Amino acid sequence: MGKGLIKMSRARGSKLPLIITRVRTRPTSAIIGAKFVIECNIAVRNHIPVYTHWKKYHQDPGLLCDFYGKVAAKFAIDTKQSPVKGECNKHLQNGVRQFWYNLKKKYFDGIPLSEVPTESPVPSMTHDEWRELVEHWKAPHNILISTINKNNRSKVQFHQTTGSRSYTAHVENLGDLYIGKPPSPVDLFRETHHNKDDLYASSVELVLAEIENEMCKPTLDGGRKNETLVLSGVLGKRIKKPMFLQNVGLEHKPTRSNMSTIADLLETKRRGKAELQDLVNSQKANLFELNGKVLEGKDKQASLEAKLDTFTRSVYE
Repeated sequence: MGKGLIKMSRARGSKLPLIITRVRTRPTSAIIGAKFVIECNIAVRNHIPVYTHWKKYHQDPGLLCDFYGKVAAKFAIDTKQSPVKGECNKHLQNGVRQFWYNLKKKYFDGIPLSEVPTESPVPSMTHDEWRELVEHWKAPHNILISTINKNNRSKVQFHQTTGSRSYTAHVENLGDLYIGKPPSPVDLFRETHHNKDDLYASSVELVLAEIENEMCKPTLDGGRKNETLVLSGVLGKRIKKPMFLQNVGLEHKPTRSNMSTIADLLETKRRGKAELQDLVNSQKANLFELNGKVLEGKDKQASLEAKLDTFTRSVYE
């Protein structure tokens, strides 16, 4: 258990309550949510093996139940609820991904294959599981994917400096610095993109300079420009889909319930189109059958008229 969680639990005299709802999948308290993430990562490092595919974790329900139990031992939480399981699974996946990255960086990257350990260097994995993971890393296809991912990560322009904490927890901790006045969007951008010496990267300095220039430009009504819109516009020029404003809570982020509702509406619309298409196809089939009957009737009528004409001629002759 983390030292910070131990102090908070002792001060409270009981486990910290962890509230996760269907509408808000993150814990309602940012501080408790940060402790929750830390405890999940500790449980992953100490007790969860690193498999080559996420499906293998779902194929081992005992492993997932053990993980839920270790989380429930630290917090007042009901791991039988679906939202709680979903949040635990998300942090389990993130923790395993980070553990995977650290193991690969320490025991595989830049090391000759003859010097890669053949036995598991961590107690949470068996020797066979470790060898399977190394064979997965050695596959040419996976080496190519790893290279592509490294190149993509090198294209990141604005590295956040909040550490392991989420943006929400970091913003909540800024309350003491902005007493009586909430931080502006630009202030939040500054606070989350500087290093320990309060220095900014060149890309961040260019963004801040452009924001100041945009804010100094006059508006049609003579008022002050909206910082949120200015920051969003400046970031949008450099990033295809900037997520900073959503991460700090300044823009609406669709919840899973909303997404499920949209999915239900799309599914209903799709079914309606399918039913309408079936009806159209049925009407076409009926019309084709009716046309066939009409043509058959015309042929019979022509045949009767020919017989009648032949009979009339025979009478007059």
